Amino acid sequence: MLNQKTLTDLKANLTGFNLSLYQKNTWQNYSFGNIDDRNIKSNLHKIYDIASLTKTFTATQILLARKNKLLKLNQSASDFLDFLKNFKEIKIKDLLSHQTNLNIIKKYDKNKFYSKDEIENILFKAKNLSNKPTSNQNLNYDYSNVFFNYNDLNYLFLGKILEKIYKLPLDQVFIKFSKKFNLNPKEIGYNPINFSSLKEIVKTEQKIEIATVQDEKAKWLQGAAGHSGLFSSTLMLQKFIEMWLKNSFDFSPKIYQQALFVKDFKLQNLEKNSVGFGLVFRTGWLTKYPNHAGFSGPFFAFNPANKKAVVMTTNHHFPTRNLEKREFLLQFYRQIISNWIN
Repeated sequence: MLNQKTLTDLKANLTGFNLSLYQKNTWQNYSFGNIDDRNIKSNLHKIYDIASLTKTFTATQILLARKNKLLKLNQSASDFLDFLKNFKEIKIKDLLSHQTNLNIIKKYDKNKFYSKDEIENILFKAKNLSNKPTSNQNLNYDYSNVFFNYNDLNYLFLGKILEKIYKLPLDQVFIKFSKKFNLNPKEIGYNPINFSSLKEIVKTEQKIEIATVQDEKAKWLQGAAGHSGLFSSTLMLQKFIEMWLKNSFDFSPKIYQQALFVKDFKLQNLEKNSVGFGLVFRTGWLTKYPNHAGFSGPFFAFNPANKKAVVMTTNHHFPTRNLEKREFLLQFYRQIISNWIN
């Protein structure tokens, strides 16, 4: 599957990586390079900041809560979050599928580091969260009018809903989930310093303290948020994707299909884009396959029909954030979807 040129290009652009290809119930694994500037080889057990792949775990837990009748997808998010009391139109399904138009809240720059006060202002002190939207903001939560708008806040709020439902901090909610589905607690979770040693944890960037989440909003929330904050080994991502391929969560056919692919709404200038509940399709990618990438480098994609999958972990921003490396990695992800998943 991986020709010599592809391997050479990956080695030239990445400090190290793990790439896993799945078919016929078997994973074929490739590990190359060191995890960072320490002389520690990459392998399937090393712990990576998986960034936005956290959203897929959050979505899974929300769908399990729905299965256990702890919430309804058509239920208003304000039933759980008082600060959304003036936005009763926002349903849990809208948060799941990024259809809330929460871009009315102040934008943030992923390449900038924010203070705690700045993060707090971005998340909870925006005037738009305490007042009804004005006409020029043009908010409408009907599926026929609301556009897909990928926004971390949607999943940050879903994480808060999980805390409300289970009356536990989010990291403890996740521990219960991981135990139920036999995920190794020494290889996946929030705040990895609590479950792994430093030599097992990969540095995400040189300027970020090891074992500290890259995302500024998740960092402000003590490292545990619904949109970002999980750290995982490649092996645990493999197991998670296998569970989705085999529907080990025992979701109903309707919910399983909705989780993988939702197409009954407008897409703002994104004709080739679509979205499922937590399994996001980005514009320009092959939209019929569930896939998600994280800002720090991890990626997965799978084909429910032929039962093929790919998982990759890397810290492509190490030692410093590099947009050229980011674009190289995204092109590689598109290539592997075309050549392997298809």
